[in-house]
Amino acid sequence: GLDQPLSPDERVQAFESGVGIPLCIVRSRLPNGRVLPSVLELYEPSEIRSHPGEEFVFVLSGRVRLDVGDRTVELGEGESATFWSAEPHRYAPADPADIPARLLSVRTEGA
Repeated sequence: GLDQPLSPDERVQAFESGVGIPLCIVRSRLPNGRVLPSVLELYEPSEIRSHPGEEFVFVLSGRVRLDVGDRTVELGEGESATFWSAEPHRYAPADPADIPARLLSVRTEGA
């Protein structure tokens, strides 16, 4: 069966126990598909990461600071960005008043 998403209280507990960014993989992936959707809940800056492919992010709530390579943009609710995910990137809440900020990330596996 499908896993149930964590409740808001469970997500806060996960963060407080050391999980920096609770992640909920959206269960809408084709068998052997290359598209990987996730919902990220940001309480603090993520670690810098890079991986093959490309990524699309859409802010669901709050404001998000997106660092890609040497560029930084702030995105508000309803705004989006697309980038090559091989470039080092990181997400962070842009405003402490908006914690947690939530965003939809859709990335492709591979090149």
